[in-house]
Amino acid sequence: MKKVRLVLIPIVMLLSLIGMTNVKAEEIKKKGVENTYMLDYERGVAYNVNRKSVRNEAILGEDYEVLPNSVYANTVKRVLGMKKIEANKLQRINCIFVCSPDGKIESVRFKFPKGNIFLSVEEIEKLEKALLAEQFPVKVYNKAIKNMVFGQCCFLNKFFEE
Repeated sequence: MKKVRLVLIPIVMLLSLIGMTNVKAEEIKKKGVENTYMLDYERGVAYNVNRKSVRNEAILGEDYEVLPNSVYANTVKRVLGMKKIEANKLQRINCIFVCSPDGKIESVRFKFPKGNIFLSVEEIEKLEKALLAEQFPVKVYNKAIKNMVFGQCCFLNKFFEE
């Protein structure tokens, strides 16, 4: 009986460790001042649950192009401020935009590398609100497009190279 117990204990411990590595972080809904946001810490994604999804939209390609601009970077800098940017200067914030054919931003989804969502829900909400008031310069070659999807990345350390 003692040998069986000694063999079972390591097996049970090994199985429990294997099970722990397969546990996935949950998506957490958090309420901002005006909106509710889904924060997925495993994938590093944050988005407003009430905004348009990025699915079933035209992806950047031959139908349209986003012209060179600094709309996203300037908005990040204005909303977060240099103090917050300096505290997180090794980070970056990827953003997926859904825009109308005239470049007006209709929806944003933030992607943080390695699941490190370093902004508070309030900061995410402020950044989203500021971006929704912006417009990207675009050229549309296919007039049938209703919405466009594209991404941009903001490396926070780039603000210190200016």
